[in-house]
Amino acid sequence: MKKVIYPIDTGIAVIHPVPDHRLTIEELAKKNVPTGVKFRIIEHTDLPNSREFRNAWEANFSTSDGVGT
Repeated sequence: MKKVIYPIDTGIAVIHPVPDHRLTIEELAKKNVPTGVKFRIIEHTDLPNSREFRNAWEANFSTSDGVGT
């Protein structure tokens, strides 16, 4: 399942779409990511299995899939 990630002050925010959402993942990301913030669309398997050190997660947003509107 696809997830949306974007940077926040404390690390990375993750958007977990509900299975029956009507928007495309790109529309969902643009709508929910803060205005002007880059986001990436990833597979859920790209996230660490453990949330124990979630504040230490890092991602490269130099190439992104879009920007929040």
